[in-house]
Amino acid sequence: MKWIMLFMLAGMLLFGCDNDKKDITPSKSLALISEKAFDGYIVNSSPRIVYDYRTHTLGKGLNVGWDGNGYAMRAFLSFDISDILPTDNQNLIIENAELKVFELNTNMLPFDGDGNRSISAGLLNYGTLDESDFNMETESDCGVITNWGYNVLKEYPINVTDEIKSHLSSDVNIVRIQFRLQFSNDDNCDLTNAMFTIFSGEEQESTAYNEYRPILEITYHYEDK
Repeated sequence: MKWIMLFMLAGMLLFGCDNDKKDITPSKSLALISEKAFDGYIVNSSPRIVYDYRTHTLGKGLNVGWDGNGYAMRAFLSFDISDILPTDNQNLIIENAELKVFELNTNMLPFDGDGNRSISAGLLNYGTLDESDFNMETESDCGVITNWGYNVLKEYPINVTDEIKSHLSSDVNIVRIQFRLQFSNDDNCDLTNAMFTIFSGEEQESTAYNEYRPILEITYHYEDK
């Protein structure tokens, strides 16, 4: 009788553990191209000006730096994640996320014209791009993308896993991941036409440079709640 009771107890414990175990789906990877309808760059003139993109020799670009009048410019990128949002009985688990941008051009001396500068990415939630987003408070600083340029078509990756995980945990209704790219110490200054330009999501798929559009690569899986 004693052994029977022990076997019954062991069975109950195993059954209980199986009930507590959450189903986990296999990992998947997805490369999202930035949304041209929500991308752009803003010039800190008075009044500020919002541009969808600027046409360069190689294609359509987003500027970071200073225009011909010394007004600072910041670029904005948006990625639609609605296709990977979980169902009501699941949690989305981000395993890895990496933002990649590609250099279209570097003009003049944006990095060292009057002191050392770098370009960083900040995660924010600007929705549809407008003038106020130039200095909208970021939710987190994702780090430095580059402190140098002059290398057309070069890829500039930055890991944004922790920032996106925190961002998604703060609001279950988020359908876009959005970033702002800007130079350090980018107040309006005497650095006219000094800029770093990346390819835009506006670049058409039929062109030779469509593979250089901004990309957000996400590896993820789902867990039952």
